[in-house]
Amino acid sequence: MNICVNHSSALPVCIVLSSIMWWMGGSASPLDFAGWAVCILVTYTLAEMDNAQQLIRIRSRLLPCVWLFVASATPALHPLFAVQLPAFCLATSHHLLLRCYQRSQPVGHVFHCFLLLALGSLLFPPMLLLALPMLCYLWRLMTALTWRTFSAAMLGTALPYVLWGCWCLLSDCYTPFLLHFHPFLRSPWAEADISAYLHSALLFPFALITLLTLLSTLHHLLTPFSDKIRVRLMLRVFIFQSILCFAMFFALPASQPAATALLLVSSAPLIAHFFALTRNKFTNILFLVALLAFVAQMVWSVVNR
Repeated sequence: MNICVNHSSALPVCIVLSSIMWWMGGSASPLDFAGWAVCILVTYTLAEMDNAQQLIRIRSRLLPCVWLFVASATPALHPLFAVQLPAFCLATSHHLLLRCYQRSQPVGHVFHCFLLLALGSLLFPPMLLLALPMLCYLWRLMTALTWRTFSAAMLGTALPYVLWGCWCLLSDCYTPFLLHFHPFLRSPWAEADISAYLHSALLFPFALITLLTLLSTLHHLLTPFSDKIRVRLMLRVFIFQSILCFAMFFALPASQPAATALLLVSSAPLIAHFFALTRNKFTNILFLVALLAFVAQMVWSVVNR
């Protein structure tokens, strides 16, 4: 298994297989084509992030493969505006955030990191809640929080909303702007309904992603000495992000697809790190079982749609 996931041809093969699964589980509409294109952009962003930060200390393309394969095998994650674009914004925001580590002048990266987070929140409002944890990462893990970077973060977060507010002021139409903040004005558990979870098409893939994330987190916490200090700090960012996205899934039943995609973006580095660096019979079997399970649930979704 390790030979397969670490081989240079792993990503091209994954792209071919994922393309087949995407079109089996989707349609030939322009929006579906656009969704696939953004999914590839997320894959490229994750690959660039791995190249820049060397999160996996051996040569491996498993990180982008995890995102691409799971997203393609889960038809509920195919929508462009509700799922793929927020996932792209979060993946790019992560990439820029990690580039701030021990930089002397990270203001530009911080501004664009929070700008992308705010742009993603225009499509998925709960993403705005990730701005505060991002500031904490800059302060405690990236050691890059100063008055200049804090101001850049606030400006990047506010800019899309200021422009939108100005447009509403000029057009004298405030309803969409006010409705955008409606999810923040009520209890996070107001929509909670056990039937929404039991009948969700995302229940099985979400549970499988959560299980793999948990195992990957335990592996990292039990063997931190095998990674550089820089990599440990960055993996902890993804651990905290995964916890927050896990909470979003249960707090906002109506937004389960977006929350699942954000969880996958945040947990893909952990899962790839786990499978690429463990060499035992258990993880080999688990890897194959996970692959077959995602393919099976994709086939089930196609048959029952």
